[in-house]
Amino acid sequence: MLSAVAALSGLYDIVVGALLLSVPALLASAFGVPPANPRIFSDLNGLFLLAVGAGYYLPWREPERYRGYMWVMGPMLKGAGATLFIVDYLLRG
Repeated sequence: MLSAVAALSGLYDIVVGALLLSVPALLASAFGVPPANPRIFSDLNGLFLLAVGAGYYLPWREPERYRGYMWVMGPMLKGAGATLFIVDYLLRG
């Protein structure tokens, strides 16, 4: 089960990272926001997501040994990102 979670998490991060690098305007329009300006912001986020996604290879192969990576890059990172998104929406619209 943990291997499947790691595989899906890694795939998600790699797909979104690749979209941010290749078609950032399309991805931004899907969320109803303008593209990042300057584009380096979406490029850096795409690169970050590709690295995080590649990091899921280890927990995919050995989920018990690399469970810490899954906690840090999964619930902690994505949870903090979601929280910041909600806070930003509430405070800045």
